[in-house]
Parts: sequence; structure tokens; C-alpha cells
Amino acid sequence: MTINQAIRILDPATTAEELATIEYYGGLHGREKMVAACDEACRVAVRIMRKYLDEQK
Repeated sequence: MTINQAIRILDPATTAEELATIEYYGGLHGREKMVAACDEACRVAVRIMRKYLDEQK
């Protein structure tokens, strides 16, 4: 997942649209795909925040 994709999932201004797209293209497993995308977006965000904190030391 790219940083931009993670931002679209996590940003309240674009969350609903992005998750709807993921659910639609996920077909019968749309809900599972949405949850997986949210989890991955959170992992991306945490990785970036940790890197930022390390650079501040």
C-alpha cells in the first residue's frame, strides 16, 4: 500500500469513498477487504510515525 492510499483510507474527508471502492471491488469478500485495507493503512501510518520519532532523537 502506498502512503497516498493509506492517507485516503485514514483521512475522514476521503474514508467513506475509499472504503466503498474497496468494498465494491472486493466482491463477496468486500467487508474483509475493507478491514484488511484499514489494518494495512494503520501499519503504514505507524511505521511512518515511528520513523519520524526516531529522526527527532
